[in-house]
Amino acid sequence: MQLPSSRNRAGELRAGLASSIAAAKQPKSESGALQGMGRTPGAGSRAASSPPPAVSMRSALPASSRAALPSPPFAAHCAPDSAAGGRVKMSCEEIRVFAVKFGQDFDLYFAGLECDYWKEVFPLQHQIFRNVSNQVLVVRLGPENNVMSVFESMTDQEMIAGCGVHFNIHYYRDNRLEDGMSVAFSIMVENKTYCMYCTHEGGEKIVRFREEVVPKEILENSSDIIFIQKSISPRDTQAFKFESSLMRGYFLAFQKGEDLSKLILKRCDEDQVDETTHIIIP
Repeated sequence: MQLPSSRNRAGELRAGLASSIAAAKQPKSESGALQGMGRTPGAGSRAASSPPPAVSMRSALPASSRAALPSPPFAAHCAPDSAAGGRVKMSCEEIRVFAVKFGQDFDLYFAGLECDYWKEVFPLQHQIFRNVSNQVLVVRLGPENNVMSVFESMTDQEMIAGCGVHFNIHYYRDNRLEDGMSVAFSIMVENKTYCMYCTHEGGEKIVRFREEVVPKEILENSSDIIFIQKSISPRDTQAFKFESSLMRGYFLAFQKGEDLSKLILKRCDEDQVDETTHIIIP
């Protein structure tokens, strides 16, 4: 019996993780009828000003009411309207909420969720990044210990442990409704862990590496290390685009040189086909 290769196993793990995270982000089907129905308690409302946690409030509801209540969290488009006595109105901004209580008048009350949050769920180790020219992304220390990142041609025999080509992809769960997976990248170079991040330098948006262990949780509304992994094609499980979560519309890409290609951030429209932004992870 032939055992599956480590590359095939990595592809299966990525595909399975993508399905799990995508499923976790999808709102429950019965929540559609409840979206936009939320209201905040007004002065004359009998609802408690500080409702108990969503789980206990949900369990306190009658069985008939619980059946109609979606499993939290789900999304609702609403914004406070002081002129309406505390009611909420529809808004183009999407926020994450828990449905917590039916009021005396059968209105549904919501409690907001903290949406600025990432939590690592799975690291995929020893991944090699290639561009469409089959060059390998290499990270190494340059003059004065500056970290350099370039795509260059390498043989399998040259890609030994510690040579700066084996990345860890850290997958994160988040409360945002992204059309992709939140990831961060780290790599070991000369026995030190470096993390990829986006920054501004000389008026340009660029990619750099700094000595840092990727955190298990990120409790911020933005992060320079988080990228959104997006598939190029539903049928291709090895080609991806990586958009900066901090600099939206900018993707990891390579800029061709004579013998090697530089890792850069490149502006690219969502529906634009640009092979320089395609990263192959075999």
